[in-house]
Amino acid sequence: MKRAVVLFPKFNNIDTINNIRAKYDPLANYIAPHITIVFPFECNLTTHEL
Repeated sequence: MKRAVVLFPKFNNIDTINNIRAKYDPLANYIAPHITIVFPFECNLTTHEL
């Protein structure tokens, strides 16, 4: 299974961020604004173990 590590901080300018993401990010409708810490990788650990 592929896993990734991301942070979902609270942004003060969320409307501006969402407008930019809607224009340039094809995944904008599938995942909230975030900061990727570790890009997707193969992992068999459970969420708890990870």
